[in-house]
Amino acid sequence: MNTVEVIHFFTFDAITYVVSVILIYRIQLADKRLVNKSLSQRTMRDVFVSIRGFSIWVSKQTTIRTLFEVTVIMVFFNTWVWEVGLLLQLIETTSSGEEWYSILLGWYGAIVIVVNLLIPFFWKELSMKM
Repeated sequence: MNTVEVIHFFTFDAITYVVSVILIYRIQLADKRLVNKSLSQRTMRDVFVSIRGFSIWVSKQTTIRTLFEVTVIMVFFNTWVWEVGLLLQLIETTSSGEEWYSILLGWYGAIVIVVNLLIPFFWKELSMKM
């Protein structure tokens, strides 16, 4: 954060959203109702129809629905507790809380990357490509 101004973190975040929008726009829809339509004939309504169809399907699939619910809860708690709660706790209990938070977050990210790279080697059904 000492290298660039804080505003550039928001700039980077906005750029990642634009990249996400471009990539999402390039997704090829395989919906049976949309197969015969060319890309220029597809509308925003088609996206909502697909989302609605997926939502109806998910509501009937208890395992998938439970998976989504648990994932939302875990992501919320992980984000809140780790990113907000830990930072507030470190700021209140140490004189250099922000520094400790940055160090812990960096190590956490490095460990996540290493674990995700090692999982395919220990779980033989997966490959690095997968």
